[in-house]
Amino acid sequence: MQKILLVDFAFIGSQGGGHLEVYFMNILSILIKNNYFVYACCGNNQKLIKNIEQEKLNNCKVINLNIKPLDKIIYKLLLTIDSFLPKLPMMQYFRFGSLINLMNVKKLIKDLDEEIPVFFTHADSIIPAVPTFISRFFMPSQWVGLYVQPSYQSKIQCGLETSRIYFNREKNFALPSCKGIIVLHPIYQKFFSKTIKEITCFFIPELVNSKQLARATINTELLQKIKEKAQGRKIISILGILTSRKNLPLFLESASKLDSKKYFFLVLGELRLTELNTIEEDIKKIEFYKDKLNDNSYIDLDYYISNEEEFDTFIRLSDIVFLHYRRHPFSSNILIKTMAYRKPVVVSKGYIMEKTVNQYNWMTATENNPEHIANAIQDLVHTNYEIDESSYSYFMEDYSPERFESVILQACSTFNK
Repeated sequence: MQKILLVDFAFIGSQGGGHLEVYFMNILSILIKNNYFVYACCGNNQKLIKNIEQEKLNNCKVINLNIKPLDKIIYKLLLTIDSFLPKLPMMQYFRFGSLINLMNVKKLIKDLDEEIPVFFTHADSIIPAVPTFISRFFMPSQWVGLYVQPSYQSKIQCGLETSRIYFNREKNFALPSCKGIIVLHPIYQKFFSKTIKEITCFFIPELVNSKQLARATINTELLQKIKEKAQGRKIISILGILTSRKNLPLFLESASKLDSKKYFFLVLGELRLTELNTIEEDIKKIEFYKDKLNDNSYIDLDYYISNEEEFDTFIRLSDIVFLHYRRHPFSSNILIKTMAYRKPVVVSKGYIMEKTVNQYNWMTATENNPEHIANAIQDLVHTNYEIDESSYSYFMEDYSPERFESVILQACSTFNK
């Protein structure tokens, strides 16, 4: 039985880590099923232990990170160095604080007292943006990682500085210890194959029919309340953590252009506006349209959707899902879920999400201003959401759990080669 260490320090939160938790648990289950003994550590080991007990998983052991006072001093020093780096011309796109998680992985391996391969289920939070002649000394001898947000087009959303930091992080993929990187869209695979000759890069489909995390609670009372208020009108929703990129003001302004007797608007999630230069304007718009749409909407900006099953329930409740993100060049797990439930979507033009819907001839609206979005939504309703069944079959085949499992095992097969 081959041993492996599964790590994700970004899996946090008292109620779990959303998509991160789902990916971690699915990968853990796949490895155990395929005769691996898994040492597991994440940012919420208590929740991880509960999940393992509920799912009755064997052949795995949760290991805790033992951080000593000296470690904390070193970490503080690294963060202090980072505060000076932006002022240094040759060092402004490095971040030595990003070494901390990798150093913690090194500690885990040392405590295990054996050199075993490592699987990073969220490589973004572990691979450091430091010169590779430094990072190579902290890397496990063999590792693979699931990498979610590459530097490809990241300048659009994150700006030049963050994009360059991501690029420096990705130089680690050329190290001999890196046995493979797993990405969530074929375009990322092409990007890395061109930019890093030494890389072994796998494309993995986003999880659709994910492993159910035991006994998820769904707010059935809220579900019924929304249905009663909607009164049979078409429900158009925007769900999840409502950061600036979710484009809530555009959603509400578009909603105000539609007939209140025919359409109902659901906004459910935690409002976390992140773009400082637009926060004040966004809040004014949100409050204005919230009042204007009082009779044909249910808006809760403080609601935490606690698990994937509850999220799926609200997608199924919706007739159309709004995914017209602001400057979002990346793929989207919510888009894939929505398509799996055969729901039409509203997405933004020119990025990976539009490429995905076009690939499967999906029912979509890609307009950029409120009037055009409102008209496109009406058109979607009038077509009665007709689906190209052959395209849908291809989609479900491409995003099958079997394909997801196959890629995980392919990546792990690179160990010891």
